[in-house]
Amino acid sequence: MFKNVSLKGLIYVFFISLYVWIGYRLWYFDNAGNGFILGDWFVNYQDGGFKRRGLTGSVLFWVQDITGFGLVNMVYAIQMLLHFSLLFFIYKMLEVKRVSLFYFTLVISPLTFLFFFNDSPMVGRKELIFLNIFAYYLYLVIKDKLTVRKEVLIYGLLFVATFLHEITVFYIPYFILAHFLIFKKIDLKRYALFFLSVGLPAVVIFLFGAKTNEGQTLAILASRGVELQSYSIFSFTNDLFVQFDKYRNNVLGYGLYLPSLIIGLLHFGFYVKQETNYNYKRIMLYFFAIIAYSIPLFVLACDWGRWLQIHFTLFLLILTFSLPPLSAAKFKSKPILPFLGRNLQYGLLILFLSIWSVKHFNSGLSYDGLLTRFFLDLQYYFTH
Repeated sequence: MFKNVSLKGLIYVFFISLYVWIGYRLWYFDNAGNGFILGDWFVNYQDGGFKRRGLTGSVLFWVQDITGFGLVNMVYAIQMLLHFSLLFFIYKMLEVKRVSLFYFTLVISPLTFLFFFNDSPMVGRKELIFLNIFAYYLYLVIKDKLTVRKEVLIYGLLFVATFLHEITVFYIPYFILAHFLIFKKIDLKRYALFFLSVGLPAVVIFLFGAKTNEGQTLAILASRGVELQSYSIFSFTNDLFVQFDKYRNNVLGYGLYLPSLIIGLLHFGFYVKQETNYNYKRIMLYFFAIIAYSIPLFVLACDWGRWLQIHFTLFLLILTFSLPPLSAAKFKSKPILPFLGRNLQYGLLILFLSIWSVKHFNSGLSYDGLLTRFFLDLQYYFTH
């Protein structure tokens, strides 16, 4: 079934298709004035002074004042560049690696890149900045280009990124895990530098940051030619625990994120056990510990599927780094279950991954994956 198929070719075709899809959806969302995909980039310091995430909006306003470029077009270009660079770094890593059929299934998991097909409002979000920094770090290591100067650059990028979006604080342990797996020793000095790179700006934001909306941003945007949809990031308050009512009112929807998490842990756990040389119990325990470390993020913000997708994508980047080099002997993924044939098992796994999805909020598990929607659309076409 998979004998004559180039797995790398399949991955590249998937990435190209994904990029085209993202470009199409982003163009629609940005030009419709989406209050989150577009609006988050316009949090600014002009409205009430220093605040979390405000650096992007202020820089964009400054560039517009100098160049006259439209804000929406600038954001679209940045979003597309960030999506492209992330896929490019993965491509450059895969260039010198051997891939397996099992690895391919991680790429098309509903908790990694298939997420963008299943839930298009996830495109263009600011976590792309952190994902790119992490991918760049791994790329430098693979290419043996991680000099002292570039290591300092990584710390600097993390420092600045925290002023763009504070989620860096909740995902910085992936740098610790990656550093340990790369250098195979504990380095408390560098671990401290990673945490300080995001921790110091986070403390400053917490102590001195104003609300994301002090009441003037929408008027400022209107004067600059941008009109956001009525429901936007500027509709929210900075009050802690404001999301609790949403969780209480949708216990089932949010409860279903647990089985999705379990499915993801089993999927990635079997891969680590079968196709890496790591102690899979230790690695999976650390992965679970990072997720547990980020629990405050799940408490404070309702985008649970989004937070999980970031976790699994970062873990996928680590596993991409850990793939065997091209010089290694060719190998085939072993069957996961001993009583089924290899091709049948992976065919069923790919089918399973294509029929369910996770939404970025409110719906932790549903059977409306890419293949499911395709057949439903086909049925609608022939019956109407």
